[in-house]
Amino acid sequence: MKIRNNNANLHFGSLITTISAEKLLKKADRAVKASNAVYLDVNIPEGHSIPLWSVLSEVIVKRQAANKNNIVIDVPKGTKKLLSIKTFDSKGFKHKEWTVDPYPVTGSMREVFGDGVTIYGSPDSSVLYGKSKFFDAIDSAEFDADTLNELDKASTGEVKTSLKTLPKDEVKHSQKMLKRKESLYKKIIPHVQRPFVGLKNLILGKLKKSATLQQDSAVHTAEKLPRKQKKAAKKSNR
Repeated sequence: MKIRNNNANLHFGSLITTISAEKLLKKADRAVKASNAVYLDVNIPEGHSIPLWSVLSEVIVKRQAANKNNIVIDVPKGTKKLLSIKTFDSKGFKHKEWTVDPYPVTGSMREVFGDGVTIYGSPDSSVLYGKSKFFDAIDSAEFDADTLNELDKASTGEVKTSLKTLPKDEVKHSQKMLKRKESLYKKIIPHVQRPFVGLKNLILGKLKKSATLQQDSAVHTAEKLPRKQKKAAKKSNR
């Protein structure tokens, strides 16, 4: 697998192994095939009994085909027998790293699992058991890549449309709430603070009303006055 320098696409195929890492993994596969150990790896693909990278790599490539996050396997500087497994997110930033030996550990059940693990029963001491820490690290790296993929999906904010219809009561309730909101919006009138406008209109209204009343009363009284007094009243009003 070759790494292409393409800044526009950071998805290199989800699983990347350098040339030096591939050489070391092929040697580890030959050592696994030559061993008579009974391997207890949980990450061994179904239908297989020994931890061969040539088999597991094909399975991981298929599982991670749609994942834009990458798993990179390389040989660290200064070492020739160890492998570094790194996970990179879809933007190209390193997320996690593991450094392990690609060769499996073989021995008795206690030598393989160590003193911190409780073993039930009495395992056969004549059987050679084996376990690969490299396969465990690959399992952790794949889990980390899957977790990053789920976070990517969540960050895109995909809208999920529901085909479920609401009951009639809920539909009526939602319509009432919508009408209530619309009526509230209509009642909201832009307000400008003009404290004396109302007072001014009130005073002008009263003045106009009183002037009209005075004019009406003057005309009414003038109609009842004699002719000479009407002329005098008209002269006074001028």
